[in-house]
Amino acid sequence: MHVAFIQQAAKILLICMSVYWSIAHGNPGSYLYSFYPLPEYIQNEFVQAHNQHRKDVQPVASNMRQLYWSDEIAEKAFEFVRKCSVYHTYPAMRTSQWAALGENVYAGNQYWFSEIPTKVTSDWYSECEFYNITGYPTCSGRQCGHYKQIVWANTRQIGCAIAQCRDIEGGYGSTLVACIYGPAGNEYYEGGIEILPYLVGYSCSQCPDDASVCIDKLCVSPT
Repeated sequence: MHVAFIQQAAKILLICMSVYWSIAHGNPGSYLYSFYPLPEYIQNEFVQAHNQHRKDVQPVASNMRQLYWSDEIAEKAFEFVRKCSVYHTYPAMRTSQWAALGENVYAGNQYWFSEIPTKVTSDWYSECEFYNITGYPTCSGRQCGHYKQIVWANTRQIGCAIAQCRDIEGGYGSTLVACIYGPAGNEYYEGGIEILPYLVGYSCSQCPDDASVCIDKLCVSPT
C-alpha cells in the first residue's frame, strides 16, 4: 500500500513537472499542456503505426527502411506543438545528425490519448488515395505530403509530441499532434521535379548498404 502510494505520487509529480515545463516554455495565450516526454508505450505505437504502413505500402517498396524513435527529434516535436500552430517551420528544423527535418501535423477534435498514434498516422496515410507513384502527376490535385513523408524510404528516425491548446492557429479543435522525421522527405530536384518517396519492386530487393538486413519487408541495419 505504501509502495503504491509512493508510485502514484511520483507519477503525479512527473505530470506536474511536465505541465510546468510546458507552460514555462510555451505560448501562454493558447497553449494548455502536453505530456513530455511521451510515455514509452505511446512512442512505440507511433513507431509501430508508421512501420506498419511503410511495409504494407502499395505498390510494394524495394528500399523501405525501418523507422526508429529519436528523443532528440521528439524534443523538436515538443517545441513545435507548444506553439499551437499548424504552420510548418521555415527554414526546416535540424538536429546534430540531420540538416533538415520533415513535419506531419494534425489538429482537430481529440481522440482518446491511447488512440492518437494509430488514428492520426492513419489519417495522414489515407492521402495514398490521391497519390500514384507510377503516374504523372503523381498527386491528383489533393494533399499528398503527409502520406509521402510516412513512406519516404530514406527517412530513418521519428519523434512525436501531443499538446492541448485553447485554439490552434490555422487549424481547429484543441488537440495538436506533430511527428518530425529525419531526414526530411518531400524533396525535389532542381527545377521542381519531384523525387519519388521510394523505389517500386520486391521487398528489400534494393536495400541500401547500411541497412542490408531484411526484417518484415523493411531494410534494417545489420548492427
